[in-house]
Amino acid sequence: MDVSEAHDPSLLILSQPREGILQVTMNRPSRLNAMTAELVTGLHEVLDEVSVNRDIRVVVLTGAGRGFCAGLDLGGYGDAPGSNGAGQMERSFAT
Repeated sequence: MDVSEAHDPSLLILSQPREGILQVTMNRPSRLNAMTAELVTGLHEVLDEVSVNRDIRVVVLTGAGRGFCAGLDLGGYGDAPGSNGAGQMERSFAT
């Protein structure tokens, strides 16, 4: 699979500025690239794909807009990956 197919293109922008270099840009500039469950999942997918791609030697992680990443999006994180079947107490820790 081509590494560019492993993500939601609206959240992550992938480019190769030079041979062997992959630039991953988090694309939520209106929220200072704050992390949501979907963004974290997309990053995991891209990095998992890169880990077995011998053509990529360097990954540059950056953020669109004026901020790199404000951290976790507390107002809109969504369901944490792997929280299926968790009770109310466990779900409260994921948000």
